[in-house]
Amino acid sequence: MLGVALAIPKGCADEKTETGVVYLTVLQYFCLANKNQATMMSLPSDPMMLFSFVNMKLRDEYANLDALCDDMQVDKTQLMEKLADAGFEYSTEHNKFW
Repeated sequence: MLGVALAIPKGCADEKTETGVVYLTVLQYFCLANKNQATMMSLPSDPMMLFSFVNMKLRDEYANLDALCDDMQVDKTQLMEKLADAGFEYSTEHNKFW
């Protein structure tokens, strides 16, 4: 696996060596280095990709749309409008867009 080594202050990472060096994957490093931009970049702009991405997250990681939006710092109304413009609506019963 491709990765980078960074010196991270104590308590900022779960796994580290005795020297305090943390080994991160390139993706983890990118997210850490761009923490302020990560939320904006984490949702696809293409409606079909957004539909697929959000449904995957709802299926695998979140109990409902509110939890996803809160955790990812996404405006729920804007997300629902963007997907509605593409013809999708959210089902609370099924916890997915369709």
